[in-house]
Amino acid sequence: MVKRAHKTSARNLDLNLPAIENDLLDTDDGNSYYDPASDNSKAWLHDFLEQLDARVFFKPFDFDALAERILNEVNGCFHKIARRECLLDIDPKVMEQLLAAFYLSDQDNVVQDWVEQVLGWGFVEVLRRYSLSANSIVKLVACKGLFLEGRMPGVYLPTKIIIN
Repeated sequence: MVKRAHKTSARNLDLNLPAIENDLLDTDDGNSYYDPASDNSKAWLHDFLEQLDARVFFKPFDFDALAERILNEVNGCFHKIARRECLLDIDPKVMEQLLAAFYLSDQDNVVQDWVEQVLGWGFVEVLRRYSLSANSIVKLVACKGLFLEGRMPGVYLPTKIIIN
């Protein structure tokens, strides 16, 4: 087996400096110069840009405003059905799922429809099974296995909820 001599880089790369300033740093022989003709970074960048398929521009998305809107829809549905002073406690994981479902969906009303149809049915079922009072708290929590079992195409929310 032939051993190679260990070579260390003659250049110092300072990640705190812009790239052009790194090219101006001293080499081992003490010369400090920048020769654009010998620099192949422009050619590399040009080749790289030609390999791109398309540019994607991301616009800002206000998740806080969406979370507030979803919270109002869920609370509105709950109080429309419960008509009592009992409280609804929503687990943060549920809000994450609802936000993700809205964000990933092509339809603007997917969460609103789900709240009215699936969650509304769950609230009706809670009222049917339990006698809620003004001191009652209904807790809405995420269930891992249920999410994967059944969902409508293009909708990232479960088609049913479990009531305990």
